[in-house]
Amino acid sequence: MEVKIEKLVYGGDGLAHHEGRTVFVPLVLPGELVSIAAAARKKKFVRGSLERVLEASPERVAAPCPHYGHCGGCHYQHIPYDSQLRYKTDILRETLGRIGRVQWDGPIGTLASPPFGYRNRTQWKIRAAQDGAAVPAGIGYFEAGSTRLCAVDECAILSPRLAETFAKTAHAGSFRQSSSRD
Repeated sequence: MEVKIEKLVYGGDGLAHHEGRTVFVPLVLPGELVSIAAAARKKKFVRGSLERVLEASPERVAAPCPHYGHCGGCHYQHIPYDSQLRYKTDILRETLGRIGRVQWDGPIGTLASPPFGYRNRTQWKIRAAQDGAAVPAGIGYFEAGSTRLCAVDECAILSPRLAETFAKTAHAGSFRQSSSRD
């Protein structure tokens, strides 16, 4: 189905409407016309997966991470960092009104971190090598919307200390893969 993205909501999904249902789609920007596949249909909403951007937002940028869109760890790398801050402020304002019933029109200050190397908390998924296993071994994150491993060699958003720990863990384990996309 084709939908026009209206806004971003908490968690990074874009929100649209189609045939009386609310549609949630990851990896999109407001104003984009996108083609999606319905990943889950409920009575009042649809969770979609992005198939193709038909009309891209002028803000859209290429994500620097080679795992972006496959890995479920990031939601905003297709958006320039200054725009990410603006969208996150809009999401906070909308959430305060919808859930907290607080209508805040005043300024919302942001304490911006660097666009990369900021994450100081993470959960790695580890799969050890098993003889004859169909599931590849590795360390990384779950693929978006699944429990399948997306093995990665590095993660650009990890803080330096976590990146160092990740590298040591990946190199020390018997689950190390030669290719992160196997």
